[in-house]
Amino acid sequence: MLAVFKKVGDYKVKDFLSGQGNKENNVRSIEKYRNHYEVDLSQDIFFGLCFIEIEATKCITTSGRKLKNVASLTLKRLDVVAGTPNWDFNKIFQTTTECMKNNPNFDISPIVLLDNDSAKKHGCTFYIQDGNHRCLGYAMYLLKNKDAKYVPIKAFLASNNER
Repeated sequence: MLAVFKKVGDYKVKDFLSGQGNKENNVRSIEKYRNHYEVDLSQDIFFGLCFIEIEATKCITTSGRKLKNVASLTLKRLDVVAGTPNWDFNKIFQTTTECMKNNPNFDISPIVLLDNDSAKKHGCTFYIQDGNHRCLGYAMYLLKNKDAKYVPIKAFLASNNER
């Protein structure tokens, strides 16, 4: 699990989040942490990320919350639209597949991660604060297309630990 963590100011993460949905919740979440980093995620770290568990995603977190487990189960449940249209698993998979086929170096970055107890409790690397749909789509694409080359994901990490 090798990764290079580059310390950045929280303003850089906030600037990124200003263009994302659910901005206020995400900003409040990262403000709780002393340190903020940029990091390129290895494939092992990526597949070990902790996926969100809300009412709409409970049907795909029954094998655990590690992204790899969630993506694997979701590939078996592509017919499910869980709660709201933005959790249409087939659409998430098809959109990502289309992007990757048109541009194999398509970049889903950056995502926002938290180094928190929730991730550790589930045996995961970090908790996905922003980017769950993108991560799920990319993980499903990689699992379904064994010959696809993993392109490292850029992430912002909020942590109370020095890295």
